Amino acid sequence: MSVQLIFEIILLIVSYIIGSIPFSIILGKSFKGIDVRDHGSGNPGGTNAIRHLGRKVGLFVVFLDGLKGGLLVLLMRAGVIPIEYIPVLAFGVVAALGHVYSIFIGLRGGKAVASTMGIITGFNVIWAAICVILFFIVTKITKYVSLGSTIIAISVVLLSLIWHAFDINLIPYVDQGNYYLFELPFFIFVFGLIVYRHKENYKKIAKGIENKVTW
Repeated sequence: MSVQLIFEIILLIVSYIIGSIPFSIILGKSFKGIDVRDHGSGNPGGTNAIRHLGRKVGLFVVFLDGLKGGLLVLLMRAGVIPIEYIPVLAFGVVAALGHVYSIFIGLRGGKAVASTMGIITGFNVIWAAICVILFFIVTKITKYVSLGSTIIAISVVLLSLIWHAFDINLIPYVDQGNYYLFELPFFIFVFGLIVYRHKENYKKIAKGIENKVTW
């Protein structure tokens, strides 16, 4: 086994550990003296953090959760961290899995939305901008953050398909080889992860008891 491959495997493990850091709990206890798991939905994710830790602390949690998913992807895409064997997006997806199934809080965690946005931003900032716009449009119209989050998951899969179908190249790409092997499967996976993590929200929407956003 080559030194480079060992290095990349270690980075995968590091990605999971970084993704597992529960920033909402750490910042909630540090700045507000509360555990977000004891409030609202009990989910240690960005939405619950904003609702119960306040906008400033909550948005900082969202930023840090996004950074968990996107930092290594961005550094690899920029060539700062060289990789040869493992696809770039694998590191972001592993970090997102760490966020959802954190080793620090009993394999529980958030719903992978902020970390997914971090992955998208690190991979293609144009896609990230489109996803953010669609998130706010859908959330504004429906008043459901869960539906806005779902549109992010749907959009990134569609954007990946469209970009390659029409050979769009607005920003420099790192050569990833086969697109169907190194890009699309990872975005399909995070789509499934986000939908799975929001299944209870969909049930609440159907029953008319899901919390709505006030603007």
